[in-house]
Amino acid sequence: MKYTLETGDALTLMRSHDDESVHSVICSPPYFGLRDYGHDPTEWPDGKMACLGQEDTPEEYVQHMVDIFRGIRKILHDEGTVWLNIGDSYYKGKKHPQLKAGDICLIPHRVALALQADGWIVRQDIVWHKPNAMPESVKDRPTLAHEYIFMLAKRKGYYYDSWAIKEPWKTTSDFDLKRAMFGHKEYDGKMADAKEEGRKQEGRFGESKVAGDPRNGRNKRSVWSATRQNYAGAHFAVYPTWLIEPCVKAGTSERGACPSCGKQWRRVEKSDTDWKPGCACGEKPIPSVILDPFSGSATTGYVALSHGRDYLGFDTQPDYNEIGEDRLSKLVSELKHKAPSLDGFFSGAI
Repeated sequence: MKYTLETGDALTLMRSHDDESVHSVICSPPYFGLRDYGHDPTEWPDGKMACLGQEDTPEEYVQHMVDIFRGIRKILHDEGTVWLNIGDSYYKGKKHPQLKAGDICLIPHRVALALQADGWIVRQDIVWHKPNAMPESVKDRPTLAHEYIFMLAKRKGYYYDSWAIKEPWKTTSDFDLKRAMFGHKEYDGKMADAKEEGRKQEGRFGESKVAGDPRNGRNKRSVWSATRQNYAGAHFAVYPTWLIEPCVKAGTSERGACPSCGKQWRRVEKSDTDWKPGCACGEKPIPSVILDPFSGSATTGYVALSHGRDYLGFDTQPDYNEIGEDRLSKLVSELKHKAPSLDGFFSGAI
């Protein structure tokens, strides 16, 4: 496993990387109209000079996000996914044709719709529920306690490992398990008729038995509860590691990818240990690569390396990359210490 941290704006840095060279993108860009991170403005294809998030209008912000994602499309593998964490804001800018002062801007959905129109498959909108959300002083609306993660795909046939992020069932009630399992293709959708054992079947589920084994868990749901998490020395917009773990585990292969064609190894269905190549190249796999074009304190990189993936991070601020370098180098040292026999897999920062 290795990591690379590069300083500069994502729009420019992506141009120097090979096509289809990353397997997944996990990121949280600056939100519209909120914090100014103090870096130099970016020159955008529309001729504007602005820091991302500090545009004059929501429309300009959305267009700049589309510009960035066009660069992402180029370097993302054809079977790759993007996990975009984005929050909302309330309008307080200049006169706008639709938005009034105090309107929620609906920025996440504006961005998602624009990306969809630009060719991305918007596969899921995941709600990040924050049990310990920051309190607000407002008295005329509910306190905002959620953000969104949009799961995007470049094309059909993208890599996704549902088995890696399966959830435990929420009940041990025999009746509820039977009801939940009925018709589930994950467990063959079969019910064993109790009459076969000489017992009377009562009702639709009654005395029937579930043919599949529900102990392996259920498919992950689209609402993720994850408390906010601080990292000492980090900048003030850090998302929690436990929010990113499902994105890493589902969006990239634990076994790795082919070094020639980049296709990732697939899990043999319903197996924790068995894998098969995604291609016929016949080469040994190397770690899958995860990109965060807004790396910050390298939380994405921390989770990626922790789970055996390579990491590529961009940030406009050298100070943030110094924080990320310190964090990731310490992690690599810890992982080496825990598993000294795997030293050959670590090449450090490059």
